[in-house]
Amino acid sequence: MPTVSTNSTNLSTKNASSFVNSIKNEDRILSFYLGSIESSNDKAFSDDRRNQSYAQASFFRKIEPSNIDIVAKKIDWSNTSFQTFNSSDDTVENFYVLHNNNVYLVIGNNKFNSTEDSGQIRATIQPTHTDGVVKYSDGYEYLYLFTLSADSKVVTSSKLWMPVPDNDLVNYKGRLFYKKINVKSLEDISISNKNPEIPIISDSGSGAIIKLLTQNLSSPTVTTSNRKYKIVGIEVVNIGTSPYIDFNLNESLSRILTKESSSTISQIESAITLGFSSNENFNVRNVLKCSNSLITVVSNSSEIKTVVGQNKFKSFGIVEGIKNDSDQEIFTKGGTTKIISNNVKITTGSYSLGPNPNTTDFAENTTVTLTNKTKNKKGKVVFSELSGGSNLIAEVETLDKNEYEVSDTIKSDATNQVFEITAVDKPVTKEFSGNVLHIGDVDFSFDDTDGTGVKTFVTQVIQKF
Repeated sequence: MPTVSTNSTNLSTKNASSFVNSIKNEDRILSFYLGSIESSNDKAFSDDRRNQSYAQASFFRKIEPSNIDIVAKKIDWSNTSFQTFNSSDDTVENFYVLHNNNVYLVIGNNKFNSTEDSGQIRATIQPTHTDGVVKYSDGYEYLYLFTLSADSKVVTSSKLWMPVPDNDLVNYKGRLFYKKINVKSLEDISISNKNPEIPIISDSGSGAIIKLLTQNLSSPTVTTSNRKYKIVGIEVVNIGTSPYIDFNLNESLSRILTKESSSTISQIESAITLGFSSNENFNVRNVLKCSNSLITVVSNSSEIKTVVGQNKFKSFGIVEGIKNDSDQEIFTKGGTTKIISNNVKITTGSYSLGPNPNTTDFAENTTVTLTNKTKNKKGKVVFSELSGGSNLIAEVETLDKNEYEVSDTIKSDATNQVFEITAVDKPVTKEFSGNVLHIGDVDFSFDDTDGTGVKTFVTQVIQKF
């Protein structure tokens, strides 16, 4: 039976990056819609909602390429304990921090890098450097990764996520970042070297050096050459000057600790765990396990009013590839079209000797029915306003934009009055074109009479890979 591997972090990151790059390069173009004036009882991404999505869409707005990013969870620095980055363990969490828009990789979390204290010591000093590796006096050690862009929509709109650039950490590939020592397992041994520095021997890399931190066990009267020392910790003196693929810790210890027995060397070796960064995939997105993209959806009341009168919305969706009746995509690479209406707009007047229409006849959420056709389809009014004294313009939510024609007669189910359609403004969108990628519930409205000015709609959608 084949073995099934569930560790696909780098593949997920690659897929997420490919998706985001295709949007940023406008090889794929996404748009979103707002619609519906009442909440739906159907689940957001049920087949019923998908089937109704075209009718419910009041307008489509192009999603700007800059409004999509590869993201990682935002972990703000705080006075708490953090784990250390370990390239050999994909289950480690809480191993990077954000402070003052700078992102850091945690590569040390206690003064002596002991396994006993790992994850037990609170960070007390905020990292501030913007280059390389710095160890602070609280024992925490950080590698600076990158600085967030202040104008990113993710930065300005999200409290949970942060954008992550596609940066290869070229100068840090194959370098020594992970170091831990089980001090408790070395309680019964001592060595003759004080704080010995151990160059790490390798057939591939060079320059990496660790230091064993020691405490003197001997009396002050004992000569320096005869003193014994207890190992209490480990630190990295140099992360390496060229990439490591392999290393021989036993040989490295033996060359420096020449007075120690082979069993002592083996015991020390067993207590130490070293980890070098990847030579192939040491990219910031891989390091931070970025398998999500975040789409930021933005529009405002001023923009919306240029295409529809409707000002209450209960649903939204993200769509790819909206087309017109000529089967051409409406939103194009570098195109100037940003937003289009999807409501059918009908102008109505009196029919025969009947009354002129008013907003009571076409109040929001009123069902309207054509009386001169056998179609069973019904439309729903989402907005209406009087026009020219004797006419009324209504925006209608409908599955069939070609349903309404000039000279049709239409009945209001609210008042049972019948009126004549004198003009029809149909949307340019082709029914059910495009692929619906996401559907969600919202509660967005604006009122020109309340004096609040422009109101902005912002929501964010996570796409997992």
